[in-house]
Amino acid sequence: MAKVTIRGKEFPLCLTVAALDQINEKCGGLSELPNFLIGDGDVSRAYRNTAWLLTLLIEEGEKNRQVCALFDGNQTESVELPTYEQICVMSTIYTMMRYRNICLEAISESMHQDIEASYPKNAENAELE
Repeated sequence: MAKVTIRGKEFPLCLTVAALDQINEKCGGLSELPNFLIGDGDVSRAYRNTAWLLTLLIEEGEKNRQVCALFDGNQTESVELPTYEQICVMSTIYTMMRYRNICLEAISESMHQDIEASYPKNAENAELE
């Protein structure tokens, strides 16, 4: 899972179904995300939009981490997450540009799919496992 480090603390980032619903509602879907992140040419809006996406992916990454730990039978404690306002206040223009790239990498990683095939002996086609 992709991670971001903010002020020395590492947070997992995840594009969950819940996050995708929010992106669809706010931006009009993943296909519109690049325009959303560049703020249609408004630099201030671009950084606020990036902070919004980063906050969303951090929140969903933490929820994902907790639920996965629960289903794996592990105990986990909640972690205090930075809020949108905190991210806006503690980020510089440079760090926000870095965060934008990290968010896009996290989305790409969350959509990555590994498919393994099992080839029966002397068969022409593979069977998915």
